[in-house]
Amino acid sequence: MESCRHTAKRFSLVLLALAPLVGCSHSPRAIVSFQRRLEPSHPLVSSPNEKLQIGIIPVLKVPPGVTNVEQGVPQPGSPTLRQRAATQDSVNQERQFRQKHKVDGSYQEQIHGLSERLADAIQALMTREIDTQGLAIGIVDRRNVSHTQREKALIQAGLVKPDPDADYGPDLSISTWVFVDIEAEKHVLVGTGQALAPESLAGLARAHLPRTKAFRTIGRSITVRGTVTLSRLNAQAEYTYRLDETDWDEKKTNALWGSDRTEQDLSAQSKVISDIITKTARQFVGALLGADLDPVDETIKSSSNEYCKSGVLKLAANDWQEALADFEQAIREESSDDRAHFGAGLACEKMGRFEDACKHYSQAYSIDDEEDYYRSRERVKQKQ
Repeated sequence: MESCRHTAKRFSLVLLALAPLVGCSHSPRAIVSFQRRLEPSHPLVSSPNEKLQIGIIPVLKVPPGVTNVEQGVPQPGSPTLRQRAATQDSVNQERQFRQKHKVDGSYQEQIHGLSERLADAIQALMTREIDTQGLAIGIVDRRNVSHTQREKALIQAGLVKPDPDADYGPDLSISTWVFVDIEAEKHVLVGTGQALAPESLAGLARAHLPRTKAFRTIGRSITVRGTVTLSRLNAQAEYTYRLDETDWDEKKTNALWGSDRTEQDLSAQSKVISDIITKTARQFVGALLGADLDPVDETIKSSSNEYCKSGVLKLAANDWQEALADFEQAIREESSDDRAHFGAGLACEKMGRFEDACKHYSQAYSIDDEEDYYRSRERVKQKQ
């Protein structure tokens, strides 16, 4: 009997020691989505009577004129604060991975052919928006761009690859070009992590402390860089969207049962790149025509205040009014609760009370300068 109690005590101590590794948490979370429409920051159509014919092509290198974008040409498409913050987060996560795991192997790989995919995405989105808004803009299908005299010149300049099966026909009077030039690089890190050895779990029943074993863990960064440039015929580049985005993903070894990790355990590479291309196409077309963007998802984690916890749960249930009442009570109890202010801002924004939402976001940011608070405040300012 005494032996059983001794074994149970040892087992309890092991579970307590492993609890932080398993990641137990009692703070509720909620994700609140905001649908929005991006207003054009560089309107493509300056006159309602202006008729444009646009060609969209991937390039092999930066086209003439684009090298001068730094010399007075506006760049409203430069990476946003959110993009830069997301990339920096990925860089920090990779640095932490290196510090935590003994990295014993790595390799890099270039990913090509993305300009073609992004050009297709931009063409599809522009076609949809032109039809929705009834704009006087024609999109020359990229399958027909090869039939223009303009492409002959591009081929001669080495900007596009010649199509051996193309029959170069008459000029389609393309007046405006969109040049797409992006590429990606994948960097994989292989390290080691400690976990319980499976064979040692049986030792718990015999009052033996379990042994640990080294298992392989893996991390991967995918960085997409390049430019999408709008240029009128025989003119300097008018608008350049610069893309520089990094996605970091890693798989750790479970603390209770270990197993080697491989790249197959990570998010699918094709989906990561597809998501970046889709977002880039929306941002670029939105800057020119205005476009529906994917929802902005804001994640909130509750503080230790019980009313704040209740408010987060009600946000998750889309009960904005009741959630706001709980967050306001949490603020009355603790005015420096930045998460309660953030939650109150989210509830107000969902109810269309943008001025109140801005005040709560500003208060949260003054307490703790989190990127989420700043981003939300700037977003709601545009709605006032």
